[in-house]
Amino acid sequence: MSDSLRDIAIQINQMSNDYEIGNLQDIRKDLKGLKKKANSNIFVDDSKTMTDDWAFHYGGRSELQYNIGFEDEGFRYGLAFSLETSQTLPDINLLRPKIKKLNTLIQEKPNVFSDYNMWYWQGGVRSDIFDVRKIDSELIQNGTFIFFGKLIEKDKLNYNEILQTFDNLLPIYKDVETKELTTQTQLTKTCVLKPIMWNTDNYKGPSGFQSAGGFSKDNGYGHEEWNNDDNWVWRNFKVFHTESKPKLLEYSNDGNLGIVMIASFEKKQYAVGIATNVYHNDIDERKLIASELNNYENHHQVWQQGTVKRAFDNDKESFLEHWKKNYTWVQWKCPTENYCWFEKPVLLNPQDFSGKDKLISMHGSYQRVLPQLVLETLSDNFADKPQIIDWLTTGEFDTDWVDSDTKVKSNTKLRKRYSSSGANAPASRAFSYWINGQRNIEPLHAKLQALFVDYLSKRGVDYIENQDYIDVQYTQGDISYYCEIKPTKNMDTKYAIRIAVGQLLEYRYFNNKNAKLEIVISSKPRDKELEFVKSLDMKLTYLDDLTNEFITN
Repeated sequence: MSDSLRDIAIQINQMSNDYEIGNLQDIRKDLKGLKKKANSNIFVDDSKTMTDDWAFHYGGRSELQYNIGFEDEGFRYGLAFSLETSQTLPDINLLRPKIKKLNTLIQEKPNVFSDYNMWYWQGGVRSDIFDVRKIDSELIQNGTFIFFGKLIEKDKLNYNEILQTFDNLLPIYKDVETKELTTQTQLTKTCVLKPIMWNTDNYKGPSGFQSAGGFSKDNGYGHEEWNNDDNWVWRNFKVFHTESKPKLLEYSNDGNLGIVMIASFEKKQYAVGIATNVYHNDIDERKLIASELNNYENHHQVWQQGTVKRAFDNDKESFLEHWKKNYTWVQWKCPTENYCWFEKPVLLNPQDFSGKDKLISMHGSYQRVLPQLVLETLSDNFADKPQIIDWLTTGEFDTDWVDSDTKVKSNTKLRKRYSSSGANAPASRAFSYWINGQRNIEPLHAKLQALFVDYLSKRGVDYIENQDYIDVQYTQGDISYYCEIKPTKNMDTKYAIRIAVGQLLEYRYFNNKNAKLEIVISSKPRDKELEFVKSLDMKLTYLDDLTNEFITN
């Protein structure tokens, strides 16, 4: 059998028609929304994608690429990332989101990778061969080649085995290469009416009400049925649920969303609660919330509902399989002070909001509403929640959707009428967090601290949170550590470190002069920043954005 790589590639192409991988170029066309497929073959004899020693699939330069090649031990076949700049990959960091998606798969579905090995080339030197593991940031350097798959002796090539392995790797390729919708951030605010299902137990838990449509009809319950559960508080944020829309996520990226929850009962519509300064929960946050609030155990009370048993034909095992995939769904959070559940449902007059006889009622939809209408119709129900009124009467609201006949009242007029503090606007969120030290208004802080204490817990380290103004305290041996948490997604690491240093020195001076100090940030610092922190005899820990693991220097 020929050892020529080109001959091997040709044979793989010819035999691929009997395998799913033979449709790779069609799969790429669909995943990437291309007008036509790049080629009909997996591998093409082109100087940019094939040499005497290796080849990757045509069009795969900026992808998780199907890769074949010769190693000292034999012939490799599998998937790879080639971190080398080119015309189609001008910046290797463009691959970071894909590497992060692969890392998530490795963490969540390790069995999928159990048949494969991994190695990498860096600086012209190859690593040892090891079991597949997450790719950390240290490997993200120009010229690095990272591979996982299989090796076979050159004189024992089995093309059916190669093609079957390529088929087995397709779900990984598709997951990594599926384009995710990017969510923009709206700088203006908006307030919406958002329908949820009716609940006869004041939204303290599932009540077995038969819903008319959507998720709650299909499954006999809705995640919003805990919206008035006092235990649904995560790190000083009230967590709650409604269905969402991509446009709403643009506003909730930066807390620029207000939600008035409405529900229909006997052909009438009621407001049941309001939330302002709303953020959406990402996948990591939903997992953290579900874990800390022990939401999985809610399946007991859910299964007691007749609507649920009917939806699942009294098959509890089928319900539990569904629950395992869905119990983490809690869409939103807001500061606890910005959330109010009304003592009684408030009957709404649709004419007040839209001039129509009916408000929006589909759970998957929403209806924009001006803050002045929310205040005029509902302010008596949250008069003791000044933070809600502050949010509704400050900042710029999106009014592009408002018709020309509607007069939009100014924030100043609304504050004079509804705010106890009059026309003066409150401090900005950034000022309150970075200068005044308010933790419960910055969701990035909550997420980073939750991830960090989870990291400590998994290592058997006991910790205390939010005592004496110190974010996290823990002990190792006889040494006490004071930790200051500083999210750096929207701030340069240099400034976050600068602020943290002063805070930690103050904590140590007034509490325990022997305590060791540790700064925890959410992105990799520069080398000179590491040196600066070390010169102060402090630890610096950062969250690797690729592996979602903490690294301490």
